Parts: sequence; structure tokens; C-alpha cells
Amino acid sequence: MYDEIYDIDWFFLDRNNYVGHIASGGGVIPPSVKKDSDYSLRKYFDSVPNIDNSLQITENTKKILGIYDENELEKILSDFIFLSKKGICCFDKTFLNEPRDPKYHKVIQLKNKLNLHSLPFEIREKLIKTKLDISIEDSDRIDIEKVLF
Repeated sequence: MYDEIYDIDWFFLDRNNYVGHIASGGGVIPPSVKKDSDYSLRKYFDSVPNIDNSLQITENTKKILGIYDENELEKILSDFIFLSKKGICCFDKTFLNEPRDPKYHKVIQLKNKLNLHSLPFEIREKLIKTKLDISIEDSDRIDIEKVLF
């Protein structure tokens, strides 16, 4: 069980069955993740091979962080870069000190995306429980309250 006071990594499918990731930043966690006592998707995705090395940190991320130096950004965003290389589109909490704020922003723009159909059955079964009504290709921002509940 997960509480919304923790920063946890949770994963979702978009309307095109691409895999997305959200770093909760202590914000809203979907019921499907809260109820799962064995939410092991992060462990699985850590072991997936890289499929995309042509990553681009979004301008919005640079603006939010107030950092434009690529080396510094790579250090700060290393976890997002790690997952993005696996074809997982990552979103981060936009306002970290506001736990009830439902807004997240895309951290890195991808060319190659991980699709549900390339994953093992047990991973697909977990992911299908958390589906957001967005297209990660077209969304630079997510308001969780509008697409999750």
C-alpha cells in the first residue's frame, strides 16, 4: 500500500498503449497503484533494455528547474533519463511543495516509445489497470485529476 506523502514511481498506459511514468512527488496516486501490495513495475522496468538514446530534455523542464547547462541537467534528471532510454515517457510533479496540486510536466521528449504489446503478460495485466485518457506523444503536461478520475 502506498500513501500520497511519498514520492513513488508509478506507471500508466496512454490511449495508444504507450507506457508512461510519473514521479508522484508526494501527489495523487491512482487507486490501482494504492491497492497493489506488490507494485513491482519499477523493478521490472529497471531491467528492460534501452530502445531510445535520442532523448531531448524539454524546454519546459529546463525552465521549471531554472537550469540550462546540459551536464547539470543530466545529473539532476538521471533517473528520468534512465527510464526514458527504455522508451518510457516520464512526467514529473510541476509544483513539488504543493502535494494536492495535480499538475505534472513531460521531462524528456522521446522518439521511440515502449508499447504495451511488447511486454510480458503479467506486466501488461498490471499496466492495464492504470490507463490515462491522454496521448503521451501530444501531451507536454498532465492534470491528473482531469484524466485519471
